[in-house]
Amino acid sequence: FINFVDLGGCYDNSGRCGDSLRWEFTAATGKLRIYGPPGFSGGYMHDYDEDEIPWAVHKPFIKSVVMECGLEIADYAFQDCVSLTTVTMPDTVQDIRNCAFKNTPKLTDVKLSADLDFIGGEAFSHSGLTTIELPDSLIGIGTHAFDGCTSMETLYIPDTAKTVSEKGQSVIGGCRALKTISIGGNVLNRGGLISNLPQEACVEVPCLVNRAGVQPCYVGELPVQCAAMNMTNIN
Repeated sequence: FINFVDLGGCYDNSGRCGDSLRWEFTAATGKLRIYGPPGFSGGYMHDYDEDEIPWAVHKPFIKSVVMECGLEIADYAFQDCVSLTTVTMPDTVQDIRNCAFKNTPKLTDVKLSADLDFIGGEAFSHSGLTTIELPDSLIGIGTHAFDGCTSMETLYIPDTAKTVSEKGQSVIGGCRALKTISIGGNVLNRGGLISNLPQEACVEVPCLVNRAGVQPCYVGELPVQCAAMNMTNIN
């Protein structure tokens, strides 16, 4: 049994962590705050090696992360924050980089930035996530991004995510509790999933993927103008 003792008083509790970005840790509450000048919304974190994160000594005691600004979350930023339960990030965050939240077993839920473009490799691997909805802005998901999330039951992947993993490697390996994945799928319009397009057409609709296979979801009618445009491309 390892008993962590907070040595916050012996180490820096604040400092710089990027272009116009600063950090401060409050030991009494376990809150790590990342902020910039008043009215500032941008800023990139510095690139750090795994053992160079400026708040590394505080990681076992960080319970919440509040990002008030920033465009990315750096590699390894909150890896091994074993007490972390809540994360607040602004909608300016576009990139969650490799291993950013790896091995955070108490992090069960996180609301991602509405403008997020990319989730890096192993970004949430071995975290405590039970469900996560990826925003429609998302373009890519890195290798092993959610591997080992043994409590995750539901994962929504938007059809905007054109790059999922590299070389076909897993993004959800070891997610034993996973019951349903929601994706955008290209399927035949059997049963009139889109009711004003031909049934022999190939359409893209939300699909649920589980042990029963791929189950396309009914969409209904497209706007008349949109349906007419699609008909010009259907043989």
